[in-house]
Amino acid sequence: MKKTVKLFIMIATALCLISAFVFSACGGETGGNNSANGGGDANHEATDTLTFEKSAAQEGYIVTGDEGQTANIVIPAEHEGEPVVGIADSAFGYAQHTSAILSVLIPDSVTEIGKNAFHNQSALASVNIGTNSKLKKIGNNAFSGNSSLQSIYLPAGLSELGDDVFNNCGALDTITVAAGNTRYSGAGNCLIDLETNTLIRGSNQSVIPETVTKIGAAAFRRATMTTLTIPKSVTSIEKYAISDSAITKVVYKGTSEEWDTLMAASSKYWNMGNENAEIVCSDAQTSHILVVYFSATGNTEKIAGYIADITGATTFELVPQNPYTADDLKYGDGNSRVSKEHGDQSLRDIPLVKSAPDNWEDYTTVFVGYPIWWGEAAWPVNGFIKANDFTGKTVVPFCTAASSDVGNSDDQLKNLAGAGDWKAGRRFFSSSAKDDVQSWIDGLNL
Repeated sequence: MKKTVKLFIMIATALCLISAFVFSACGGETGGNNSANGGGDANHEATDTLTFEKSAAQEGYIVTGDEGQTANIVIPAEHEGEPVVGIADSAFGYAQHTSAILSVLIPDSVTEIGKNAFHNQSALASVNIGTNSKLKKIGNNAFSGNSSLQSIYLPAGLSELGDDVFNNCGALDTITVAAGNTRYSGAGNCLIDLETNTLIRGSNQSVIPETVTKIGAAAFRRATMTTLTIPKSVTSIEKYAISDSAITKVVYKGTSEEWDTLMAASSKYWNMGNENAEIVCSDAQTSHILVVYFSATGNTEKIAGYIADITGATTFELVPQNPYTADDLKYGDGNSRVSKEHGDQSLRDIPLVKSAPDNWEDYTTVFVGYPIWWGEAAWPVNGFIKANDFTGKTVVPFCTAASSDVGNSDDQLKNLAGAGDWKAGRRFFSSSAKDDVQSWIDGLNL
């Protein structure tokens, strides 16, 4: 999964928030007694009304609260010449910090965030943690009730999350875990415990990986998404998993019989408050939708995943027998593979590992996805188009590009196919969200 790390810079001397509503990751640099590191590429003036006490567990101080009830908190990297290594239990929780907190910058020196540290700070929109953060542990309910957070980032060294750390964080759209983290993963915009394959917290953009075997308690509580797709790899769902959310439809990739088995192993309260959500199993789906895609850098794959998740479709990836490397994709290099193929059409016949999907005749609607190369559909898609008969099928092209539009790429593929009911194509950006795809699909009236 491509990890998206959004950078937000807060100028603490003005104590104003200029970032979007996110829990973001930014790089840090060393600061002194009156500066904070982690959350920007410049030093920030620390909040001068914070209170501290010596850490009993390690050398340094922990921050215990804020006498000034500040809205934009900047925690220093040092206090009285020693590192700030922790945030105390309930230090900024609403019970203690009764004025709304909008943002917090946490220095790289902090190794532990205590339980209830920011509990029920519903306006907290930006939590800045550096990519060089030494953070190892976050306690129970530390960010529970932070209903304005749209993004979370966890650094590579984090190895322990308490219970319900992100409970009731219903605005979450993006979950990013540093690539070097061996305990947790952010695959599919899901927070996953790799030791137990449990989805701890989902987001409104989640596509649950097939490695997940358990959906944890309150994983999608208060989420604003309307459809949740569950892979058949899931063997249990814990209490309140979709409670108080906007979810009205659950698509299960297994059969009705397998769903019954899943329910027998799950908490009877998994959907409390959402008992009327429609359950659609694979053997009850009649859409027969296939999502075919070629993805060079992962952007098209992400959009294809969203489409499959929303529609309950099957995916079919087009894989060249000779895969493209990063050097192959250097469009500005005249000697790169794609540049040579662009200049010489005889090189564009790209053999695929498999060009014909299984049970092709069973699909009535086919989404075809590709990146745009020089205003055209990436040519590995051509082999799939030429190898299959599109008679009687509805075909919906989609593409990804940084600046180019669909252009004539959809018409070119239509002409190559020579059959099928081809719809107008749609371009997506690498930053396009699941909601964007949902709106597009809703408008197709398939």
